[in-house]
Amino acid sequence: MATAAGLSRLTAERAVSHHTATTSRSRIALSHDFVKTIFEDRNGVLWVGSKGGLNRFDRATQRFTVWRHNPQDLASLSHDQVNAIWEDRKGTLWVATQDGLDQMDRSRGTFTTLTRGDGLPDNAIQSILEDDQGSLWLGTHNGLSQFRPDDQDRSATTPNRMACRAIC
Repeated sequence: MATAAGLSRLTAERAVSHHTATTSRSRIALSHDFVKTIFEDRNGVLWVGSKGGLNRFDRATQRFTVWRHNPQDLASLSHDQVNAIWEDRKGTLWVATQDGLDQMDRSRGTFTTLTRGDGLPDNAIQSILEDDQGSLWLGTHNGLSQFRPDDQDRSATTPNRMACRAIC
């Protein structure tokens, strides 16, 4: 469960395990207590988006690997607030942040960021959902946008200008 006080897990026996940023200030802890989103990819890897970056949880070691924004590194996460995470049909991990849509290169741990300058209606991406044709639908403060990652120009269209926080 994503909470404002960390990440919690309820087992079948109703036991609760809890992970927070304050349990440890080392790299093995959750990056921030305010968890915005949780996503499990096709390989069973748990990805956690918080107000302090992107976290990958290793179930075997119970440790986190954390990616954060670094203003001196253009290949870092675009912003520490991660609002949504999505893995598309090709296995690409997309990370919606307060300052763009990030495509993660998992082998390198780097990111390519798309913003208004690339045709998105807003830099603050709140939600992501993929349709049957492979388009990503992005919920933003400036409307719902259809993004086509397979197009050569990676076009985005915005059919409306209503603020959109969640898509299902």
